[in-house]
Amino acid sequence: MKHLLDTGNGADVQFLVGEGNKKELLPAHKLILMAASDVFEAMFRFDAQNDAKAAVGGKEIKPVEVPDVEVGAFKTMLAFIYANDLRGLNGDNAMAVLYAANKYIVPGLAKMCVNLPNPELRNVSSRLTVFASLENIQTHIVTSKTALFFGEGDKKELLSAHKLILLAASDVFETMFRFDATTAGNAEQVKPVEVPDVEVDAFKTMLASFMRTM
Repeated sequence: MKHLLDTGNGADVQFLVGEGNKKELLPAHKLILMAASDVFEAMFRFDAQNDAKAAVGGKEIKPVEVPDVEVGAFKTMLAFIYANDLRGLNGDNAMAVLYAANKYIVPGLAKMCVNLPNPELRNVSSRLTVFASLENIQTHIVTSKTALFFGEGDKKELLSAHKLILLAASDVFETMFRFDATTAGNAEQVKPVEVPDVEVDAFKTMLASFMRTM
């Protein structure tokens, strides 16, 4: 699969990564990304039909813009997703790669960032900062394969949360609630999101971690 990444053969999505004169266009394959990340799965779930319509209409499919991730960090994440290749990971970019792993929920890569030998973390202000970031990632992972809110049978519990906080904390929530603004002011239309396969305490822990970052 590394050959697909290196050549871009059959790529069906492009990412415009970075800012200013450091931007770079990176090709990728949606199915591979969707299998590795729940964020990518949420992003591309309905794209096949939309892409087909765009092709029929002669419309250009625009790249996904990623201004907040460094080009090298994004390339390192792609190499890990495609081929478990970590040659691009080092102490100089550990935090940038960890940020990408957090943004797209790639836990294996996040753990590798944390497990770098101490001498290689020379440009990371604190190893504890890395662990704190990993903890935040793991709270995302607990519920990343669900829609979201809680328990089964007599263990059900209704939890309240603020969409704006969830949107700011998680790309998965951002995808879920992006189009909810029109119903936010009508209490009769606001229904709880059911998450039968997530434990209540696990979700409470995640919500608490979101609040600490605000």
